[in-house]
Amino acid sequence: MKKTIGARIRELRLERHMTQERLAELAVVSAQAVSKWENDITLPDIMMMPRLAVIFDTSTDDLFSFDSNKIEDEVMEIARKAWVFRDEKNDPAAARRILEAGLEQYPENPILLNNILTTYDCREDADEIIKVAPRCIDAARGHDEYYDCYCDAYRILAYAYKAKGDINAARAAVDAIPDIYFSHLSVLADIAEGDEKRDTAEREKYCQLSTVLDMMKILVEYYMSCGSSDAARAEAEKGAELCAIFSREREWIDECYGSFFKSITDGEK
Repeated sequence: MKKTIGARIRELRLERHMTQERLAELAVVSAQAVSKWENDITLPDIMMMPRLAVIFDTSTDDLFSFDSNKIEDEVMEIARKAWVFRDEKNDPAAARRILEAGLEQYPENPILLNNILTTYDCREDADEIIKVAPRCIDAARGHDEYYDCYCDAYRILAYAYKAKGDINAARAAVDAIPDIYFSHLSVLADIAEGDEKRDTAEREKYCQLSTVLDMMKILVEYYMSCGSSDAARAEAEKGAELCAIFSREREWIDECYGSFFKSITDGEK
């Protein structure tokens, strides 16, 4: 059975004949924080791990030799509980409280921070997003397993800056997002076999369709803002046709996009 990170910290501390108070002094935290780590009440901030590795003259890999899968499962369970309130009960504040409570046990966890960002409205809560997004970015930076959190935090940050009218900061956030020329799913669909090929291709198909419809919606809004109603209507007609084809398989397509395109083609906007 793998040691927990708390047990490993305690083991390393005792090997060096170090008190909790001395470790706290070196780590620039309270002795109570060290006690909570060692008793598996909370985890050290992910940004603290390099400092602890230096203090103990070991590697971060050594410190992370606990059951990371168990922690990931627990973090995702917290996120799933929050999703119920965010998505099904339309109560983002309640979802946020669940996630913030999770951060007390798993400080600066990128998954929890990223989910907190999704509970904010980019226009109404821009200031809060601007506070939380850099924390998510810093926590996820350099960790491949949190790549999605890293990119998504920059995306949400860009929208928050735009809402505040700071287009330069919004552009800087967008520029920090790496260009992606192909997705994990698209490659997996190509190399997989059997049912996995079908299931992966289906997921990627609707991911890409959503992106295409998003871009068509943006073009319609642009043409409308320029007074080019004919161009807007032509783009909306294409969007409505796509929705009609695929909404028979996925009702959310018509709910999310169909009504918008129809309002343009019907002359309601």
